[in-house]
Amino acid sequence: MFHLSASRKAIVGILCAGAAQAASLPAVAGDTPSSGSSISQLTQQLQQDARVYIGLAQAWVQLQNEAQAYGSLQNYGNPVWAGPGPWAFDPRTGTYVICHNPRWDTVTSKLDMGALNIAGDIEGSAYAIESLSADWAITAANLQAAEAQAGLSVNIQSIMQEANMAQQALEPMMNTLGNQVAAAMSPGSSLSAMPFNSWQVGLGPVPDISTFQFVPGSGKNFSTGFSRFFNGGGFDGAIPQYLTCPMGTATGGEPIAGPQAAISGVQLMLSENTAMAQVINISTTSAYYTIPGSRITPTGSYYQERESFTATLGHDTAAISSYMAPTDSSITSLAQHIQQITPELIDTQP
Repeated sequence: MFHLSASRKAIVGILCAGAAQAASLPAVAGDTPSSGSSISQLTQQLQQDARVYIGLAQAWVQLQNEAQAYGSLQNYGNPVWAGPGPWAFDPRTGTYVICHNPRWDTVTSKLDMGALNIAGDIEGSAYAIESLSADWAITAANLQAAEAQAGLSVNIQSIMQEANMAQQALEPMMNTLGNQVAAAMSPGSSLSAMPFNSWQVGLGPVPDISTFQFVPGSGKNFSTGFSRFFNGGGFDGAIPQYLTCPMGTATGGEPIAGPQAAISGVQLMLSENTAMAQVINISTTSAYYTIPGSRITPTGSYYQERESFTATLGHDTAAISSYMAPTDSSITSLAQHIQQITPELIDTQP
C-alpha cells in the first residue's frame, strides 16, 4: 500500500561546504541591490522551508499515533459494520428486500476513506520531509555565502559548528526514513495486499477514529434517513410507508490536524521541485476507492470485498505506524537544529 520510493539526495557536507565557502569569500563594504535581493529571497525561502519542515515534524508524531489507532479498523471488517443491511419484508411483492447498512453509510465508509488519506498524508510527509530538509540545507549554505559576500558580519566559527550538528542530524534522518520506506516496500513487508485495485491513497482529512460513534435511529421511509431498499429487479423508488429499515447517525470523528501540515509540505515541495510530481504516487487531493460489483445483489462478492477492504486498511495503517517509529528521533532532532540555526543566520542581517 505504501508506494513511496525514496529519492536519495547528495546532501552530505553541504552545510559545512556552504559555511567554508562563505569564510573564503572577501568581505565587501556595503550591500549591492542584487545581493540584497538575493539575501532577501534566500531568507524568505529559508524561513518558509524551516516553518513547513518543523510543522511536518510535529505532525509526523500525530499521524503516526492516529495510524496506530486506525489499527482498530480491523474490527469493522465484518458483516455488522461493512456487510449488507438487514432484510425487510415487502407485502406488495411477497418478497424480502435488503436495506442499506447504516453503520457502513455513516461510519465505516468514512473511516475507510480516512485510512487511505492517512496513508497518503504519511507518504506525502515522508517525501516532503526528505525534500525540504535538503532544500533547507542548500538554502542555508547559499545564504551564508551571500551574507559573507555582502560584507555582513557572519560568525563563521559558530555557523560551522552548528552546520556540523545539523549535518549529523540530517544524515541519519535521511537514512532511517529511506530504510523504513524500503522495508515497507520489500517482499517481506508486513503490509497486506488489497482485495481489489480500484483505490488510491491521497492527501486529505482524517477523522479521529477514537471519537467516531454510531447512534442507532429509527424510521420508516427512504426520505428521512438511510433506509433504502433493493430487490432482485434493482432500486425500487416507490418505497411503501409500511416497510421499515434501521437508520442511524454518526457523532464525533472530527478531523485531526496533522493532514494540513502534510498538504502544506507537499505543496511547498512541488513548488520548489516540480520534478517530484513525477515521483510521488499519491492523489494530491483526496483518496478514493470503488468497490467492484454491485450491492444490489447481496449474494455476490461485493460485501465480502467491502469487509476485506476495511480489515486490510486497519491492518496496514497499524503496520505503517510501526515503520514510522524508528524515524521519530532523527526527524525531531533535525527540526530542533533547524529551529535554532534559521534565526541565527537571519540575525546577521542589518
